[in-house]
Amino acid sequence: MSIAAGLREPPTAARIYAFSSFRRTGPRIRLAAGVLGSLALFPLAAVQGTVTRSRMPSLRPAEPPHRGWVAGKGRSLRVLAIGDSAISGVGVARGDETVSATTARALARLTGRPVAWRAIGLSDATVSRAMKQLVPRLASEPADLVVVAFGANDVVAYRSPSAFADTLAALVTAARARVGDAAVVIAGVAPLALFPGLPWPLRTILGWRCAALQASAERLTEWLPRVVVERFGAAFSRTCLPVMVFIPMRERMLYCRVGGAAIG
Repeated sequence: MSIAAGLREPPTAARIYAFSSFRRTGPRIRLAAGVLGSLALFPLAAVQGTVTRSRMPSLRPAEPPHRGWVAGKGRSLRVLAIGDSAISGVGVARGDETVSATTARALARLTGRPVAWRAIGLSDATVSRAMKQLVPRLASEPADLVVVAFGANDVVAYRSPSAFADTLAALVTAARARVGDAAVVIAGVAPLALFPGLPWPLRTILGWRCAALQASAERLTEWLPRVVVERFGAAFSRTCLPVMVFIPMRERMLYCRVGGAAIG
């Protein structure tokens, strides 16, 4: 058979399987390589991270209110947000400028219905720290939507992707035990590789870990019902990341953390 004829042959089942298997395993190999690379470069990341953190300003969480109401018609929607500094409102003046309030206003505009919102956040919180310090403080009030926003601190703390996902799942389960079977939106892990305030190679090293934690979180949708895991899209990255230097900005930053589809 000539080479030209061989090129015209339709792909066999074996070829299709090999190609699809490569497409499935290729990203996993890259993620694993990134995690291993970050572990190998941990001493460098630790030194650069310590110097970078010492140069960052210390900002306070937002002042009250930490719950509120957006007017509308019909039965109200109830939103609970739990997370790190994006939820506690570090970098904004008042709680009604934070993720939960911004999400509530967006939901009210989209649905025309009233929205009640409340927020419980802790600056610098990892998911495991939130399980110990935030979940016990959750009031047993019904919610229709729970917004969960963690990740950056787990990346900096070098939390393993599997432990991150396991603790996220435990947090979702514990929150639902207190507020009912709410829909859950897990905000994407901020892509620290694109943060201009981080020096190279620290931002690249942390970017590898961000990708691994994001991929691990996304797999939660396979075994947790009514859970959506968002990620930073290209449009949000282009709009928001040039102004982000580990310091949350106002509504532009808040929309970035939750993502447009999270409130659609």
